[in-house]
Amino acid sequence: MKNKTTLITHEEVIADMKKLEENIKKYPIKYFLKDLYYSIIRFLDDMPSNIIAFFQRGKRGYGNKDTWYLNYYLSKLIENSVKYFKKESYSHPIDMTEGQWIDTLNTIAYTFELAKRCSGDDNGLLLIRDKKQRIKYDKTFSKINKKFNVNDRCMTSKEIRDYDLGWKLFKEHFFDLID
Repeated sequence: MKNKTTLITHEEVIADMKKLEENIKKYPIKYFLKDLYYSIIRFLDDMPSNIIAFFQRGKRGYGNKDTWYLNYYLSKLIENSVKYFKKESYSHPIDMTEGQWIDTLNTIAYTFELAKRCSGDDNGLLLIRDKKQRIKYDKTFSKINKKFNVNDRCMTSKEIRDYDLGWKLFKEHFFDLID
């Protein structure tokens, strides 16, 4: 017996989501408990792979799980490492003042924060360099954001400049990231 595929229209999906929103408002405790239950189940389901990844990171610096979204993993790792380095480091490049070095590290960390937000599933940030395309995408995002109460958007021109500057500084000062 063959499985029959049923096509669902966009309108039907929207109607189902609205119905779900109404039910959540009507029965908040029920949905809170349901979310709690499934959060616990997900936590327990993920526990074996998290334990394996923990030991893999200890042995080789990364876990198999980290390579699923390697761009996200590296962005998060570099952002957090640079922030820690800035707080704990006692040195700076000889041709910079301490204040300039702190500014440089802040810019690098911000670049990787933006990269992390672009790489994650639920962060809703998109890097589009072409201004016309950015405007087009932002109009679409505006409609989606209103319907689903999210905040997806494209990077602003300033964020793109800061992002590019951070990559330039990261490359330029890569060998200065030593205490």
